[in-house]
Amino acid sequence: MIDGDSNKFFDKAGNLKGFNSSCGEQLKDVQYSLFVRKSCLESRLKKDGFKLFWLVKLIREQSPRASYELNDFRYMRERVCLLWEENDEIKSSLIKDIVQ
Repeated sequence: MIDGDSNKFFDKAGNLKGFNSSCGEQLKDVQYSLFVRKSCLESRLKKDGFKLFWLVKLIREQSPRASYELNDFRYMRERVCLLWEENDEIKSSLIKDIVQ
């Protein structure tokens, strides 16, 4: 990718190779995503000797109704995992697991 406006990214021939997207409400639950053509990403990673991986953060907490009904009971669990593809399978490793 050699050109873009921080929302769309193009190669030398002007072909769209990736774009940014967001959804949700600002300052509440907004999620940002970068989409890239899989073939472009894989070829560049291979050329540079890298592999694709994901860090996934899962947060679970009680609903407001459960807090009310259980006299302000508080529960939160945060898990962080590393995921990668190996031999056409998704592998994972737990990095952090906190219960509060």
